Amino acid sequence: MNIKKALLINPPTGLYIRDDRCQGPAKWVSILRMPLDLATMAASLRQADVECKLMDYPAEQQTWGNFKNDLVEFKPDMLVISITTPTIKDDLKACKIAKEMNPKIVTVAKGAHVTVEDEKIMKE
Repeated sequence: MNIKKALLINPPTGLYIRDDRCQGPAKWVSILRMPLDLATMAASLRQADVECKLMDYPAEQQTWGNFKNDLVEFKPDMLVISITTPTIKDDLKACKIAKEMNPKIVTVAKGAHVTVEDEKIMKE
């Protein structure tokens, strides 16, 4: 598998705290946190010569349309999404859209729910 470009995202499914141990609507906090987990992954991928684009769609008030445009314009070989338990079904929509646009794209979901329910989610 030859990954040249990776798009790492917080999907446009609402403002949520997406830390694995702390999930919930961002209305509980006074300031949004940067997606450091995605940034760390991007840094590791860059070390392997993978071009990365990191997008926090909710924080930037971006939509599914913006996400689709990024898929078309950036043409990633890999999509990494950060999910939360309350938004998992909507979050995984990003994988479905990406696969419809490019069946060869590698999709990766990260988050506590995926870690605990990995087999169930893969079947769904």
